[in-house]
Amino acid sequence: MMKYEINERGDVSILQILEPRLIYESLDPIQKKFISLVESGIKKIVIDFSKVDYLDSFAVGFIMDMYRRVSGNDGALKICGLQPRVRKILSITRVDNVVDICTDIDDAVAAFNGS
Repeated sequence: MMKYEINERGDVSILQILEPRLIYESLDPIQKKFISLVESGIKKIVIDFSKVDYLDSFAVGFIMDMYRRVSGNDGALKICGLQPRVRKILSITRVDNVVDICTDIDDAVAAFNGS
């Protein structure tokens, strides 16, 4: 079972992934939680990858699907805390051209709030 936490800072929901590997076999619970956040009306979501050092192609698809879901609901998604290997995967797949990448949670929350 995928370990994660949901925290809030004002109107920003922060989904912190607490596993080192984000792979197909572990995506279902976190995907369901993300969808429930979007469907509940949350417009500003940060996914913190600081504990993740590997993701597979399904996880890349998950990021893009979550981006489309939140954007389609007039919201925004930011990701942060990328380890070098994860950053490289997102660069190769050009996810970094679509989804806003921030240094850390503070940076992502500040970006939402225009600071």
